[in-house]
Amino acid sequence: FGLFCAILLTQMQPEQIFSLDEALRQRVVDESGTLQNDVTVLEDLYGYLTDQIMPNVFPASWYNDDAFTTAESGYILNYNKLVGGLLIVQERGTATSPCREPYYPGFRSAYEDFYPKCYSNTRMEDPIPLKNRTYDNVTSCPNAVPWSPGVAAPPDAVNATRSDSAYGNFWASFCYDESYGGFAAFLALADGSALNAKKVAWLQQFKWLDRHTRRVAVKFAVYNGYFQYFLFVRVDLQFDVAGVWLPFGMDDGATVKIKAVRLEPYRIGPQYREGALLESDAVLLVLESLFIVLLTIQVSILLRSLTAVTLREGWAGREKIDRQTGELVSLGGLRGQLMDPFILIDVVNLSLLCVYVYLRIAYLLLLLNPDNIIKVPSNRYERVLETAAGLVEGQYYINFTNIVLMLIRCFKYYRFQPRLAIINKTLSIAAIDLLHFVIMFVTVFVAYAVMANILFGTEINNFSTLYRSITTLFIWVLVGGAPTYYAQITHVAPTMAFVFYLTFMLLVFVVLMNLLLAILVDAYSDAMKEIKLKYAPAA
Repeated sequence: FGLFCAILLTQMQPEQIFSLDEALRQRVVDESGTLQNDVTVLEDLYGYLTDQIMPNVFPASWYNDDAFTTAESGYILNYNKLVGGLLIVQERGTATSPCREPYYPGFRSAYEDFYPKCYSNTRMEDPIPLKNRTYDNVTSCPNAVPWSPGVAAPPDAVNATRSDSAYGNFWASFCYDESYGGFAAFLALADGSALNAKKVAWLQQFKWLDRHTRRVAVKFAVYNGYFQYFLFVRVDLQFDVAGVWLPFGMDDGATVKIKAVRLEPYRIGPQYREGALLESDAVLLVLESLFIVLLTIQVSILLRSLTAVTLREGWAGREKIDRQTGELVSLGGLRGQLMDPFILIDVVNLSLLCVYVYLRIAYLLLLLNPDNIIKVPSNRYERVLETAAGLVEGQYYINFTNIVLMLIRCFKYYRFQPRLAIINKTLSIAAIDLLHFVIMFVTVFVAYAVMANILFGTEINNFSTLYRSITTLFIWVLVGGAPTYYAQITHVAPTMAFVFYLTFMLLVFVVLMNLLLAILVDAYSDAMKEIKLKYAPAA
């Protein structure tokens, strides 16, 4: 357990990554400001790109208006170098008509003509149409060039490869790109801030976003030479059928993900920063090698034990007559082993640790692939950073689960020391009472969650779904129902809010929580008596 935690802390360097994450999240992306408050309707995304993203990702000059030189271009916040450029990917949905199929075939709704179309999340790959222009043949979609408004298109217009130096390959953004899973517009670092600003303006001019738009992702990566980390930044927004971008805090709402990637995970030789010798990655390599050896030993021991039981007793175990009931029961066997909670946790934990090792090896193989080496300077979207960031995120979830399971496994070894075994004994004695308490608590809690969802869900996001209502009330229980929460619900229904809040706090927070405490205290008292009797010194 300690070795695993030491490896994770050495691998991830949370303190360093936090400083980089916070700078990009608040200064460049402005998660808590512009993105959260100003990006609401469809066209706001262009303003967010023009006013927030572009000036920070493609700065053109110093703070005193001195223009950047070629060597200075591409620096974000002066210390982070942009890798390749910025990618904007749009996912579009198909239109359905009518919005809902009639329950009885042939009986149309009277409102179909009033609201003839709905836009679904079914992926749409057709080219983005522009006003006064149509696409008839999409066999050569990347070559399709929209014509000027009002100009009649010749029969082969869609396949015409009109060369327009002013727009370059801009029109490819209006065609589906399978490799990106959407309609992609790439703003290359080499094109400069002025041309990239024009590209964003052209996207708005030619109505790149419309009612078919369902999701938009803004992706870019930077390199910080001081900490030797690549940081992959992804801003995701989903457009709702209500006509707005879903805000932070809502299901599938706006999210900002920043993941740190080291393309050179092991630097064994001496490293210096500001003249100071840094810690070598040889320590990490030794710890990981030792961990793999110990994990292999533990897995081998567990497999050997389970195999021996299976060969000796089979799956169901041996049959034996119970002296009290006289019934024939099965004891032992592989089934009996797996029904032991601690053995089952061992199996799950060791399996997930093997998954972690697999993800780590896959991550290293990805970085060692010669095709994934980033050539400097880069003027393309480097997919390896997005793939590596996905593997890093997967490791985060696996590592979190592993730490929780390893913490639970510690209770297995508490059983052999009387003072530590008090925790296990307390939970064992209280198990039946806790089960009945959980049934009672869930019944009351879910009832209040449904009431909150019905009363306040239409106006307060935290109660807009049953799941959100449950999580919000659970937070109330943990923090004691802070007055700020009461102030929120009084704006919706003052009288009912008072009744709801008062009864919830009295019944759940005061009565049920104290009942839970009483169950545990009573079980602890009984456990202490048993342990004292069992381990009391002989008279």
